[in-house]
Amino acid sequence: MRTASASSRDITTLCSQAFSLSGVSAPLKRDLAEFADDITYTNAMQNALFLQVWIADTSAVVQLDTTATDLLVTGLLPNSGLTNTGKTTSDVVKDVTVTGSIFTGDVMVDGLEVSNMSLTYANSLPNSIVNLNESAIYGRLGLALPTATGSALALLLQQAPSDHQYYTILFSPDVNKTGTDGTFSGFFTIGELVDLSEIFNGASADLPDLTLIKGQPELPLTATGQFSVDAISINAQPFQLKSEIPQAPSGKPLAIVNTADPWIRASFEVVSAIYGNVSGATFVDQSTIGTFQVPCSTQVEVTVTLGGQDYVLDPSTLVRDNPFGDACAGVFATNGQAVSAIPAFDLSFGPHFLKNVNYSSSGSTGDNTAGARPSNIATQATGSAGNAAGKGYGSTPTGGSTGTTQGSSSWLSRTPQRSTSTTTVTVTHTNVGTTTVAGPPPSSAGTGSSSSSSSSWTGTGAAATASPGVLAGNLEGSNGSSDNSNNLNLPSGSIADKLKHCLPAIIVLAIVVGVLLIGGLVFCLVRRRSPGSGARPSAYRSLHAAETAEPTHVPLYGAEEGSSRYSDPYRDDK
Repeated sequence: MRTASASSRDITTLCSQAFSLSGVSAPLKRDLAEFADDITYTNAMQNALFLQVWIADTSAVVQLDTTATDLLVTGLLPNSGLTNTGKTTSDVVKDVTVTGSIFTGDVMVDGLEVSNMSLTYANSLPNSIVNLNESAIYGRLGLALPTATGSALALLLQQAPSDHQYYTILFSPDVNKTGTDGTFSGFFTIGELVDLSEIFNGASADLPDLTLIKGQPELPLTATGQFSVDAISINAQPFQLKSEIPQAPSGKPLAIVNTADPWIRASFEVVSAIYGNVSGATFVDQSTIGTFQVPCSTQVEVTVTLGGQDYVLDPSTLVRDNPFGDACAGVFATNGQAVSAIPAFDLSFGPHFLKNVNYSSSGSTGDNTAGARPSNIATQATGSAGNAAGKGYGSTPTGGSTGTTQGSSSWLSRTPQRSTSTTTVTVTHTNVGTTTVAGPPPSSAGTGSSSSSSSSWTGTGAAATASPGVLAGNLEGSNGSSDNSNNLNLPSGSIADKLKHCLPAIIVLAIVVGVLLIGGLVFCLVRRRSPGSGARPSAYRSLHAAETAEPTHVPLYGAEEGSSRYSDPYRDDK
């Protein structure tokens, strides 16, 4: 079992998505059976993200919760493989106290198996923990930072190499159009980055390189895992932010990421500034939440600035189905009338916020000093897109260059996935706004290493040089020009990368032309060989053959024997 170095720190990372994943079958599809342990699902209301795990060789579906620290389940536990310790514990889940028994046993998450891992079993769970598709065992998996010794996340991270102790959540903004439970929603990984080129069968010309997430600046966290929010812009107008937390550094609002709460919680001033001027909007204040009821066609523009980086939120992710009434509801909501006098945070970003970013957190069981690295992947992936999922780990120097694969040989042979589910997905571009980011260091070659305060990366090879980039959907470059080289919806990079973009159409066209040619050739051969398919003889030749053929035919029109068939029997010779 690998353990983290004492100097490692808990890190939270955000990365703007320059693409989207769709849950419908489309031309660019892939059998995801080999990635079964990495797939996440969502429910009809998109209230949460779910992952299949294994408890004592028995399947369970758990809800990912970035505010909890334990593995809490209920349902039908297996008859063997688990040991009841005789101890009990209590926890508060959405204002409901849950008491359960502590068991130990083998638990597998994302293909990583932890022996004798502790889990809490309760006879029942609050309705806030959803049972997706009526699973026999269901519950929640805590992913909170900072990690505590013995927590579920700490034990899982120990299974990864010491310099790869992180997890990632990639939530597609285009999933669940049909409003059904169990819809494919993205990927969850531990100790490795999502390799989209591997998942989508090498279509790197259209996919961002998620390994660039490692080269972004850090954003300090508080001891309770909060991070500062620099600014919010609403409909292209700056909004004056203030914090209600006395300990907030520099007076800036503090935020958390909460996958167990689908709303983006904020003050009434912020929520009202976003939806208050929408035609037909009505504010409904309840005991635990205050929301604006708005038309489902509502379009608002919100940009969140974290660590100097702008995150432009897709307007389609800021309106959702209204669970409290008709029409739709704004995703930004207040804490309601029952809010505490001193809140624990100023903003809470739920799953609808995660549709706009690739979220990553890393931590250790050593030093719990907090820090965060928000990242903004704005350049299109042309070239190396990282290591294949389940095949090892790449050591990536900061700045975005790709290093050599380094890792434990035992880690390279991960435990085989036990699920045989098949999902087809496609990748499309989504307009998520414009953000300019700094390019990596100048090009260099050779062997070297670079490190940050959070982790160390070593690599061999050439570090690519890249200019500031912009997110997909932007038609103007960073200098305001309309150069297509800055449009990430168009193929970019080398000629080979551009040809990859058109490769499916070229293949289809070649197949159609080939089938037509072969079909025409076969048709000609069949016509030549069939009886009577030759050239028709002239009228004279037909008559001549008929005249000379045996037996002798009766003369035409009753002519005398021996007269020509061409003589006129009605001619008057006298």
